[in-house]
Parts: sequence; structure tokens; C-alpha cells
Amino acid sequence: MKRKIKKSNNVATKNDIQGLRSDFKSSKKSLFGQMLKLEEKIENVEDRLGEKIEKAEVKLETKIDKLLTEVSNFAGRVETLEKENELGADQIHRVREDIKDHKKRITRLESPTAT
Repeated sequence: MKRKIKKSNNVATKNDIQGLRSDFKSSKKSLFGQMLKLEEKIENVEDRLGEKIEKAEVKLETKIDKLLTEVSNFAGRVETLEKENELGADQIHRVREDIKDHKKRITRLESPTAT
């Protein structure tokens, strides 16, 4: 709302100044209202963004928990296999020793001087 100032001697009258003051006040109110609306929109965006971040964090935590559970299960299976491998290796070692002993005994039993 621009007011035209009457150009008589380039001197502003009281009415001209009051009109400008009125225009300024209404512009100020309008800008203030627009600022409030903008602040509301920003707050709404921040709230929605916060909610989305929280949901993403929950999903991420759930996936990390599942992954850690799987890694833990895998580590448990590996540990079990390592123990079984050690036992198997020990058994193989004992069987080999027994076979050597059996070979010696069979050789002695089959030899003609063994009686």
C-alpha cells in the first residue's frame, strides 16, 4: 500500500507522515504474521524430521542387534568346531600310535622265532 505524497513544495504534511506510519505498522504486522507462520512450518518440519530420525535409529539398532546375534552364533559354532577338531586330531594321533603298536605285535607274532 504505497501512498502518494502530494508534491507541493516537497514538504510532507502531518497526514502524509501519519499515512506512512500507518502503512509501516500494517506492513510490520503482516511481516510479523508471515514470520510466525514460517516459524510454525519450520517447527513442523523439525518435528517430522526428528520422528523420521528416531524411526531410522530404531531400525538401525534392530538390524545391529540381529547382526550381533548372528555373529555371536557363528562364533559359537566356530568355537565348537575348533574343540571338535582338537578332539579329532587327538583321536587320530592315538589311533596312529595304536596302529604302530599293532604292527609291531603282528610282526612279532608272525615271525618264526616268536614262540
